Amino acid sequence: MKKLIYLLILIPFVSFAKFYSGVMTFTDNTTKEGYIEIPDDSENNTIKFRVEEKGNTEKFPLEQIKSFVINNENGDKIKFVTTHLAYFKPFSKDNSFKVHKKLACVEVIKEGKINLYSAWFINTGPKYGSIIVDGNYFINRGNDYSLVIYENDGAVNAWKYFLSLVEKHFSEECPNLVKLVNKDDFKKNGFVRIVELYEQNCGK
Repeated sequence: MKKLIYLLILIPFVSFAKFYSGVMTFTDNTTKEGYIEIPDDSENNTIKFRVEEKGNTEKFPLEQIKSFVINNENGDKIKFVTTHLAYFKPFSKDNSFKVHKKLACVEVIKEGKINLYSAWFINTGPKYGSIIVDGNYFINRGNDYSLVIYENDGAVNAWKYFLSLVEKHFSEECPNLVKLVNKDDFKKNGFVRIVELYEQNCGK
């Protein structure tokens, strides 16, 4: 059986180690236009910025950045925001979770009554060295943290684990949502479906 990552990730990510034209918005709501490099790990401490494409590089800490928008090779605008990543505690019966102290830079996949973000990380190992793992998804509800909905760890039972996280997120607020999550639907349309299903069936 193919890993779920190959079935579900339908949104191509931009290349790393390259500066893209864009606009950075700081926490004081001031903006700066120039060229922005996407970090190779969501929890890197800084974002590299240049006023000119081949100019001097500045580094801005994530604590100073609210969001930024870049223009990719196809002319599409891709938005990124800063947030704290949060994960459910293992074996917890009350759906408690832990929020990372470090800020993270995440890609905005879809915004609505709830927001869907994507994060990526550098994994290291003796067999493959360092590789960038994309396709980790988080739900944001307007808080300063975003709670995991899917982790790309290559697990054989990844779909079952994903359904368990959907239930943790929505069992009290919208208990029927987990019944509407269909594997073929997500394979075809991607994780944006979780926001669309929420918009159609849950929330005020």
